[in-house]
Amino acid sequence: MWAIKQTEAFALLIKRHALASSAAAGGLRAAAECVQIALGHCSLLEARGLALCPVLLKLFRPSVEQALEANLKRIEESTAALAAADDWVLTYAPTATRQPGRPSSTSLNTTAFQHKLTSSAHRFNLMGPGFL
Repeated sequence: MWAIKQTEAFALLIKRHALASSAAAGGLRAAAECVQIALGHCSLLEARGLALCPVLLKLFRPSVEQALEANLKRIEESTAALAAADDWVLTYAPTATRQPGRPSSTSLNTTAFQHKLTSSAHRFNLMGPGFL
């Protein structure tokens, strides 16, 4: 019982000082990393018979969901702004070097065919990792 109360107090501090600000700003990565670190430490305690992960999951879930919703809203707004400003002309990706009929290498060292996309689609593809 003492351990649960201490875990709840610790979780409240994390929510107040780390999760609330990152969740409100759409900082999904920061919120997820914070929760992951806390759960990792609780997993170490679980190996010794003290199961506190369910307590943390129950307490952190609303903050992570808020961060996810804020992030999805930001993606939706960014996508709408890109689409509204687009000229809707299809082009190949500006950063990729491509020879007609040949696959082009991407930054992930994989081979893929380049498709013609609108400028907003190209910008969205570049922004994707930043949303996380």
